[in-house]
Parts: sequence; C-alpha cells; structure tokens
Amino acid sequence: MGVKVNQDHFYDGYDRSTLFYDCFFDADEKKIKIYAPSFLNFESHLKRFIPASEHGLPLRWVIKKHRCFDVIEISVKVPPSALQVSFGDWKQSFKVQTDVRGMFAGAKVLCAVNKNNELKWIVDWVIYHQCNHGIEAVLIFDNGSNLYTMEELSAALSAVVGGDHVAVVSAPLPYGPSKGTGSGLGRAKFFQTAMLNLARDRFLARASGVLSIDIDELVVSRGEGDVFDALEKSWLGFILLDGYWRYPSSVLRRSHGEHFWQSSRNDDCPAKYCYRPGRGFGRFAVGVHGSLLFSRRLIPSVDTHYFAHCKFITTGWKRTSRTLPEDMVVDSELARSLTAAGLIEVD
Repeated sequence: MGVKVNQDHFYDGYDRSTLFYDCFFDADEKKIKIYAPSFLNFESHLKRFIPASEHGLPLRWVIKKHRCFDVIEISVKVPPSALQVSFGDWKQSFKVQTDVRGMFAGAKVLCAVNKNNELKWIVDWVIYHQCNHGIEAVLIFDNGSNLYTMEELSAALSAVVGGDHVAVVSAPLPYGPSKGTGSGLGRAKFFQTAMLNLARDRFLARASGVLSIDIDELVVSRGEGDVFDALEKSWLGFILLDGYWRYPSSVLRRSHGEHFWQSSRNDDCPAKYCYRPGRGFGRFAVGVHGSLLFSRRLIPSVDTHYFAHCKFITTGWKRTSRTLPEDMVVDSELARSLTAAGLIEVD
C-alpha cells in the first residue's frame, strides 16, 4: 500500500471492515457498479466472489482499480432489483440502487464530505457560493455526524437551496487514519476519494459543473466572472484552484465571515478543483486535491480564482495550530465577496 505506520493508533482509523460502499446501476453504461475500498491483498480472495441476479443467474464481472478505491463492474442489459453475492459458504443479498443523475442535470453543484460541522457553517458556506458563484444544488456525504440528524441537515440546506436540489447521503463509515499516525497516508484514506467519485458517477454525471471543496473553504474571484465561467473556458473540463490559509482577528471567532485576514506571507495549502462531469479530464477519477490520473503539470491552476481555507472553521478532527500569525493583513477580495453574501462580521 506504500504506507509506513508511525503510531499504533493508525489502525484505529484504518478501515478493515467495509467490503462495499455502494452498488448502483449506471443507466448510461448499462453496468452495475459496486464501489469499494481498495481491495489490496484481499483481491486474491475475489476469485471466490460470485455475483448473481435475484433469480440465481451468475453474472460476469471485472475490477477497475483506482488509487484508494476499486469498482467492480457487471455489464447487464436490464438490472436486477437485487444482487446475490457469495464468498464460498457466505451469502448476502443487497439492493441494486438506481442512479439519480436527473436530480442534478444541468446544475452547478457544490459537493463535500461532512462530519459534525456546525449547521451555521454549512449554511453560510452554501450562501457564500450561491451569491458569488451561482451554486444551484448541494450534495453532501455525511460521515457519521452525531450533533444533528440527517433530516435536520437536509432541512437546513433545503431552506437555502430548495429541497429538490439537495441530497444528503448518510455514510457513517471509517474515514481513515489521522495525521501523524503514518507516512503515505493518502493511500490509506479510502473513504473521501471513493465518495467524490461515487458522487460523480451516481449523482452528478449530468451536472453542468461540480465545485469540490470542503466546508471550511471559500472560492474567491480575482475579477469578473464566477468559478464556473472559468471552467467553461477550459477545454480540459477541469480546473485547479490554488488555496491559501485565512484567519479571523481572534482565535475565539469561529465563522466564515470573520476569516478575511491573511499572513503577509500568504501561506498556501493543497489545491482543490472544479470540473464538468463527462467532459475532458472531468470524465476520469478524481482525488481530494485534483485528478488521480493526470499530473498538475497538465492541469495548471487558474489565475482568475483561488480558495480561502478558513483556519478555525474546524471540528478539531486533525491537529492544527491554535495561534494566529503576527503579521496579518486584510484579504480585500475575500472581504468583498463575504460582504456581497451578507456574511462579513467586523467589530
């Protein structure tokens, strides 16, 4: 796997129990797709994997391998309502889900994984991107939040976007080991990468554009036009966004609207991206910070937009410094965008 374990509690977060994430019928490709964490050394056992229709007819399958996740594909003209799976003496039946691409067809979609972010943060995040980038729909994969129910999260989003354009998918599965427990952790964190690709295949294949960022990130325009305008101009169907850390004036301030300060060094962070499913590089596997298949040298960052990574919009799930830079100055472009969305908070 290419991971060196530094601390024993690496295994507390490592997913050793999930066999499959989801199973659905891709109506465009006429295939059942079973999303799974990387099989790794379990792959040798898959020769005993026998999928069958609900009538017991065996089905032929292939594995499409990706970094951090694998997909079992089964070509069928008419999908069975359920799939019978056996591993030797072990047998299990599960429903074949349908794709829901029509829900997001033609829409500009905001997509993220969430766990216990405050509802106000999530709502403000959506309002900001609605106002500044014309977001029309939201897809959230919830990784086991216990501060609110999925119904409460969906209701909060629907109040802003409209219920017909919101999907909250409950996915209370292991995320992966935490920072500091090992080196090469990217390959050990199956969940988020798998969800972002499942999002494209099952939900967003017909969307006009997908902005894939976290709840603590805000995309900022350096001039005229929103991020989807920049995407439309790219023949790649995929653009990268450079990221920079932003801070509030006090560590006690915890809202997006207070994070318009930057260090004089303008400290950077890993890139994020916006893409058009089904077009150019947007047709291929994505990661958390860019394409899984294509080097950043092939996808240069756009100079018209960047994203602000808000330091104290955090649930503390990974270790982070709790101090502020001594040499902070205002990010005027971000402050202007926050003001436009009615979110800026100053004394």
